[in-house]
Amino acid sequence: SLLVIMSNKNFFKSLKTEHVKDHELESYNGRYSEVIDLQWNSTGSRISYSKTDRSIRILKRSHDETENVLLIRNAHKSPVEKISWHPILEYTFATVAKDNEVKIWNSNFKNTTFECVKTIQLKNSNSRNIMCYYSPDGNYLAVIDKFNVITLIQAENYIEIISIKENSNIYDFCWTNTFNYFLAGLSNGKTFIYKFGPLDTKTNDLYEVHRIHELSNGNNSSITQVKFDPRGEFLITGASDGVISIYETLRFTCFATVYEVDEPISCIDISKDGTYFIVTFENGSAAKIYEVDGGSENLEIARCFVGLTTLPLAKFSPTKTTVAHTNGNDGSISVLYKGFEAVSRM
Repeated sequence: SLLVIMSNKNFFKSLKTEHVKDHELESYNGRYSEVIDLQWNSTGSRISYSKTDRSIRILKRSHDETENVLLIRNAHKSPVEKISWHPILEYTFATVAKDNEVKIWNSNFKNTTFECVKTIQLKNSNSRNIMCYYSPDGNYLAVIDKFNVITLIQAENYIEIISIKENSNIYDFCWTNTFNYFLAGLSNGKTFIYKFGPLDTKTNDLYEVHRIHELSNGNNSSITQVKFDPRGEFLITGASDGVISIYETLRFTCFATVYEVDEPISCIDISKDGTYFIVTFENGSAAKIYEVDGGSENLEIARCFVGLTTLPLAKFSPTKTTVAHTNGNDGSISVLYKGFEAVSRM
C-alpha cells in the first residue's frame, strides 16, 4: 500500500551516516587509493575492503560504530580483486588478485590483525583469478579467472576438485542458498545455473558439474551482476543496458523488471530478509535502494558513485538493515545505519 511504501522510504531517509576515512599509505604519495572490493563477514561484525594500493582494510562494527581499522599491507603482488568471508568461521576470508594464487586469511589470537595462513597455487599456472566465493556451507571455494574458468576447491584441505570453462566472459558468479547450485552471469546475455556435487556421496572423491538451466534477457546485453535471495525465493540479474530482472526460483520466471537508469549495473545486493535490493551504476549515477515487491525506489545514496578507476559498491549487512558503500574516488567508505546520531571518523 501507499502507506507502507511511504513508511519504508521514511525508514531509509532516517538512517544515520558514518563516514570512515582511513589513512593513505606513505608509498601512495598523497594520492587517494580507491576501493576495489567491499564485503561484510557472515555475522556483520566486520567490514573488509581492498584498495588500489594493494592493502586490505578491516573495520570492526560494534554498537553501530566503527571501533578500529586493521590494515593488511601488500596483501598480494597486485591489488586484491575479490574478498570472500567464510560463512561459518567468523574471522576467516579468502582473496584473489589476478594471479594463480588464492590466499586464506585468519585473525590472530588477540584479533588485533589478520595473517595469511595458506596460499593456494592453482594447478593452472596461467590462471588470473578475479573472483572467489565460499559456498553457503563453507565446504567449497569457487575461484573464477579472467579466462572464464570456474575452479572448485575443497575448503578444508585446499584440494582442487573440478574445473569448467565457458566460452563467454564470466562477469559475475554466486552460489544459491545451498551448496550444490551456483550461477554465472555471462557476456552473451545469459545466466547459467549449474548443479554441482560428488558422484559418490560416500567417498566424495569425484565431482561433477552440470548446467541445468539458462536465463536469457532477450537482447544479448551482458549480465554484469547475479544475486540470489538469502531465503531462496528469487534471484536478481543486472545487465550492461541497465535492466534489472527479478526471477522466482521455482520455474525461473521473470516476474519484475526495473529500468530507470541507462547505465551498466556494477553491483547488486539483497537485504537479509529479501525485502530490498541495492544497485550501483558504472557511469556516474548514484546508488539506489529498491523494494523487491513493486520495484519502488526508497533511497538514493548520492555519495556512492563511480571512481576514477574503480566501480561503486554497496552492500547490506547480513544481520540488519545496515548498508556499507564506497564514496566515489576519495578512497573512503560510509555506513548507513539506524542509530541515534551521525558519527564522523577520520
